[in-house]
Amino acid sequence: MLDIDSLILFLKSHDSYSCTGVPAIFLLTACHPPSHDAVEEEHGNLTAFVNPLIGTGDATTPSAKKFGGGNSSHAQVIPGVGFPFGMTQWTPQTRISEAHCLAPYYYADTKIQGFRGTHWMSGSCTQDYGSMAIMPLSGKIIPDAGQRASSFSHEREIAKANYYQVFLDDYKINAEVTAENHSSVLRFTWMTDSAKYILINPNSDEGQGFVEVDTARNEIRCYNPVHRIYQGLGEPAGFNGWFVIKFPEKITDFGVWKGDSI
Repeated sequence: MLDIDSLILFLKSHDSYSCTGVPAIFLLTACHPPSHDAVEEEHGNLTAFVNPLIGTGDATTPSAKKFGGGNSSHAQVIPGVGFPFGMTQWTPQTRISEAHCLAPYYYADTKIQGFRGTHWMSGSCTQDYGSMAIMPLSGKIIPDAGQRASSFSHEREIAKANYYQVFLDDYKINAEVTAENHSSVLRFTWMTDSAKYILINPNSDEGQGFVEVDTARNEIRCYNPVHRIYQGLGEPAGFNGWFVIKFPEKITDFGVWKGDSI
């Protein structure tokens, strides 16, 4: 178990990798809504009517221009992939902080830092907590989120309620995300022969994160301790964001990064 800023995986020379992220389940309910298949059979594919990018840009209404300003001019919506009422969604990350009133993704941003397993309340001005990000790289290792961020274009971005895809221009990597009830699947396809890496980054503003690498099971277990932002600012909140990440291919090597040291 290590206290780190980021985990770096060294991958075999395969062109495509999938990893399954399983977030911790903090809440169970005895309510059993109709199954996804039953709803689709009755009403058709309802995800076709959802545009997750609505609300990710600046507000332009007269009232927003009059009373808004700073983060108040944003609707704070993210293009999260996940099932309705899920405890965790996956979103492209253009801002690393879990700070109050700072969403993980803004449409006007031009670079993606990774893909975040998030508890952000879309449309709110609260904080994210217990989140982590996964970022594929090629060529060389760049742990810092701002420096490693890749350019992308909205023309090569697809955002749906059940699927997200974007091409990372700087690394020649196609990234795809989808979700199940309590898990998600991410697929990265490298369009280059350069060295391939995956970085796993706990998004802790307190600089804390923990990881355990199980090479026998090809599995990574990590968590991000949650801290308070209101009463008891900066103090531990008493729970963590837990994640288990499984890879179909063998992890050939790994390392960690903390501060300026790899």
